[in-house]
Order: sequence, then C-alpha cells, then structure tokens
Amino acid sequence: MKSFRVALIALLALVAQAIAQNVSPNATPPQVAPQASGPEGTENADTIVGSGSLPNIQSAVTAVGTSGSVLIRPGYPGNDTWTNPHNVRIIDRRPFNPSNSPTYSNQPMPSTTIKAAEYGALCNGSNDDWPAIQAAANAATTVSGGVEVVPPLVMGNATVELPQGRCNISQPIVLMNYGSIEGSGNGTWLTPAGTWSKGDDALIQIVQSYDRALYKNQRTSGINRFVKNINFLGWRAHNITGIKVYNQTGTSKTMPYPYQAQLAEFQIPGVTVEGNAFYSMDTAIDMEDCGECHILNNQIFFVRVGIIDGGNNFSLYTDNNAIQAGTYNYTTLRGATMGVTSYSEGNRWMCATAACTSAAQTAIASPQGFIVSHSIITTFDIDANIVNCQGLGLIGNGFDYGGSGPQNVANPAVFIGHGVIWAQIAYNLIANGRGDSPALELGAPTSAATDSPYYNGLWIESNFIQGYQSASPQGFGVLFDKGTFARRNVWIQNNQFSQLGYGVVFSHPVTYSIVRGNYGYSLTYALIDFNAAGSASFQSTVVADNTTPDRVDAVHDNSGSGYIADYNQSATQLTGTFTATGSGCSISPGAVGNSCLATVVNPIPFGNLAYKVTGCAVTGATGAVVISTVSSATATGQFPVSETAMSTTATGGGTIACTVVHD
Repeated sequence: MKSFRVALIALLALVAQAIAQNVSPNATPPQVAPQASGPEGTENADTIVGSGSLPNIQSAVTAVGTSGSVLIRPGYPGNDTWTNPHNVRIIDRRPFNPSNSPTYSNQPMPSTTIKAAEYGALCNGSNDDWPAIQAAANAATTVSGGVEVVPPLVMGNATVELPQGRCNISQPIVLMNYGSIEGSGNGTWLTPAGTWSKGDDALIQIVQSYDRALYKNQRTSGINRFVKNINFLGWRAHNITGIKVYNQTGTSKTMPYPYQAQLAEFQIPGVTVEGNAFYSMDTAIDMEDCGECHILNNQIFFVRVGIIDGGNNFSLYTDNNAIQAGTYNYTTLRGATMGVTSYSEGNRWMCATAACTSAAQTAIASPQGFIVSHSIITTFDIDANIVNCQGLGLIGNGFDYGGSGPQNVANPAVFIGHGVIWAQIAYNLIANGRGDSPALELGAPTSAATDSPYYNGLWIESNFIQGYQSASPQGFGVLFDKGTFARRNVWIQNNQFSQLGYGVVFSHPVTYSIVRGNYGYSLTYALIDFNAAGSASFQSTVVADNTTPDRVDAVHDNSGSGYIADYNQSATQLTGTFTATGSGCSISPGAVGNSCLATVVNPIPFGNLAYKVTGCAVTGATGAVVISTVSSATATGQFPVSETAMSTTATGGGTIACTVVHD
C-alpha cells in the first residue's frame, strides 16, 4: 500500500510539472482557433422547430405524425400555440419567460448556461480570457436581474459555462451576489496568466458585496450557487487560491459589520464546490462566510492547504474528496502544510457604536458545523488541523501519513484544539508517518470545565489508529496535551491501536468520561496511561474492557486518581474486581483459636503480584470458623489464608470465597 501510494504521488507530480511547464508565461502553446458551437440537440433535423420546412411548432408536430419527438430550441422566439392530436413528445428547451414575450430586448438571450465563449473566451492557452469570462459573469448578475422576476422563479439559469481548453486569466473571476460557474465536462483548465496582476488571490471568488441593499431582499436568488467541473492549476509566481467564498462585510475597517450584527445574516447560503481538481497552488478552497455549503467529489494535490473552514461558516459539509501530497513547491508561504483546517478569522471589524461612526476590530464566532467524511487526506504535516469549531464530525476518512509533509517534524496526523466543542471522530484511519509523534493530539483546555458547554463532548470511537514506523515510547495513538484543566464527557471507545509506544496518554485531566473496549498490539509501553496529577483528576471516569496481547500494562498509572478500573487485561496485567475461591482446611478441635492454612485460587492467573484481597468469608464449614489472616501473595494464581476455630468443637472445612482487586 505504501509503495503504491508513493508511486501514485510521484506520477501525479510529474504530470503536474509537465502541465505547469506547458502553461508557463514564457511558453508558446500552439494557437487553437475558436470553434463555432453547433445547434443544441442532435435530434433528427426534421423534428427541430424553425429548421428547414418547419417554421413553427405546429408544422413540426404535424411532420412527426404518430411517433417521434419535437425539439424547441432555447433560441426559438415564437409565441405560437399548437395542437398535439397524437400526443408525441415535445421537448421545450426555452427558458422560463414570465412575460410570454416572443422577443427579448436589451439583454442576451437566456439559455441553459451563459456561454463565456459567446463573450469572446478562447481558452487556447495563450489568450487572456479574463475580460470575456468576467463579462459573462457580470451578465449573470445583470441579466438575471439580481434578481427574481416572479419570486422564487428566476429569469435564467445564471450559470457561466467555460469552454473546453486552457483558460488563462490575468485577474480573479468574481461572481458578485449571484450566479454560478462551471467547466465543460472535465476539459476546462483555469490558470493564472503571465500577466496576473492580483498577487496572492483566488482564481474564482464567490462574493457578497458590502452594500446589503444589493442582496438583502433577494436572499433566495443567491441560494444554490456552485463551482463545478473545472481543473485549477497554479504556479510559483504567486500564492494562488483556487476558490474563495466570502462576504466583504467585516473584512476591513471601511466595510464593518453593523453594530451588534447577527453574523449569520452575512453568510452566503448554499454554495456547492463539486467535481473540481486543484493542482500546484497555495490553497485549494477557502470558505469564510458560507451557510449550509458543500464541498464534494474534488481532487486536491500539491498544495500547502487543501480546505479552509473559516470563521463565519455554518454547516460546511465536505464529502468524498481526495486531498494529497502537501507541499511548499508552489507557494512562498510557510508553516505546517494542512489537508483541512478550521479556525476563527480574527481580522474582522464591527461598528463600535449604533451610529457606526467608528469601527473596532473584533473576533468573530468560530465555525459551526464542520463535517469531513469519506475522504482520503494524506501526506501533509497535519492532515487535519481543527483549532476552532462547534460541532465537528470526522467520519469515515483516511487521515494517512500525517507528519510526513515538508516540515519533517513531529506533527500529529490530526490535531484538535482546545476551542473545539462537541466533536465526533469515528470510523477513521488515523496514521502517523513518524514514530515520535501522535496520530491524534488533543489540545489542553485553558479554563475549568463547566456544563455550559466548553470542553464537553469529545467522542473518539471505532477508529484504526496506528504508526507506520517501528513503535517507540514517543509514539502516541491519542495524546491529551499536558495541562491543568479537565475535559468532560470524553468517550474513547472501540478503537484499535498498533505500532505505537502508547495507545492513549492522558496528560491533562479527564472527568465524567468513558475509556472502554479498546485494543492495542505492537505497543512498547502501555495501552492506557494516566499522567495528570490530582486527587480527582480523573473523577468519575470508567476504564473497562481494554485489552492487549503485549507484555505491557493495559492500564498504567503515572499520576492522578479518581478513575474506576474494571476488567482490563494484558499479558502481564489484569485489572478489576474478582472473586477467588478455594476449599477450607481441617482444624484440630479442642481449643478456640486453633487454625489451619488453606489455599485460595484466583479465577485466572494475574500478570503480577499487584493484587489486593479486600475480604474473605467461609461457608459450609463444621462449627464456627472465620478467616483470620490473609498471607502475602507468593504466586499470581493463588494465595494462602488462615481458617480459625471460634469454638472448641469446630473442625473447619467448607468453601472459602475472597474479593480480589487487581490494579
């Protein structure tokens, strides 16, 4: 698996390099003449309204007789009526026309998409296609009115379609307040031209303007925007982002949020980024002010950052993406390469007074509702870096070879910061490429836990967590960073740990929690390790049913107390409370205090002598007898006790049962 992945990444690197060389501003690609587009539809010409001897709809219906179909193309201007006596199929591709007018004036003819080629885009690899594509994007806004004609029905599709080929652009394509953009199948490439003039910027920007009057009363017209089926390619001259979605409001002191604004009102609703490919750039997708948005079925290779979940997002759902091979090769920026990251945007501004005569910088709300599912994210310094988020789900992913990016330092594959609230991490592969760093690292809380709601709710369930290097004491499956304050409601359940020094290490307190049903193998030190001092640092935390075949502790206690250990087992340790039994011995009658030595057998041999007998009782003996003493254990499987007569006629025997606690 490893060799195949390395070979695949190497092959993609060669392809990206070849493509990047081909679009170099110094290269001279072959000139490609623009191709005239043919009529929409390839049906039999005899059934197309307006062609040949079929001037209107009725003539086409009559011509097909009792079978066949009639096609009404988008550009047919007629306002005619007809009868259909044989009920043949009529395919009407004209756009919705609220006035039912036979003509359109002062605007391009609405069509299934607004063709950038009709505005002059050549996409031949050498022409600057930005003016033509931007003109088409502007038409999407102005033609469609911005703009609902009869709410919620819009005049046209307002989707800009790029032609096949390599579209070089000198500036970002900006879709302001309205409109979508798509490529032609998978044959459209978008790359910055040699004359790119916008520095570190995004190739496509979905933007809401600062002037709310342009969109606040047309919220539904801005819903369900998308960027689809485009191949994005950056190059080293600039720190390029592929797609950026944001609201201008709050981004500068001159465009602040209104006084005490509800920031949810400034989220762009329902943007979908789907079916795109991103190669050789700084950042693939930057979502900063998006509400109920989706990132689906994209490929992202050779970037510093794959996906950014920004500060004012709500319910960003990402699924079935391939994000691989973090690199600095196509950016001048540094810091850890990251597959996905979520954090608050700090540089936002809000009016300090109701009159809005001044603006103050203020931290905005953290992202809420971030789901990463069914994706492969591999070979970054940090595959997932989640610093701030309320409502996080990492479900069914492959976070693979974390810590293997260009930094070459002991980064975790997945990092969850102290500002993450209500997180579920389940059904993932989380694997670190280094033997001296954690696969999953949890930042320490910075204040005391309360029930409203900070640091509560972290569920790590049913994951495969491992290292790829030989196990060492520095390799951690799950590491809770060193700290004073506790997390609450932590579930670490049904995970498998392998090729690590430790399975789970608690270096900050965890209370009111569950650690259950985990399994580890190829561990060098311990499966579960408690290492946070305090008389109640692990108060009301249950540790049970954790097992390993290795000769290490299933549960190791460096410091801290308060947890409740039930059954946990390794080759050298068994924890929990058990009942040991044995047959009573024969006492010589005649005096009170006569005794004999009996042997009590543990239910299974313990891994060591670190067990305590907390009480014994005898039943079925002859006469009044008690267990008077329990001798020090000399074997893992049994221990001696004294059976003592309480009357002159007692002769002992019976059955002895003792409660044994092993830790």
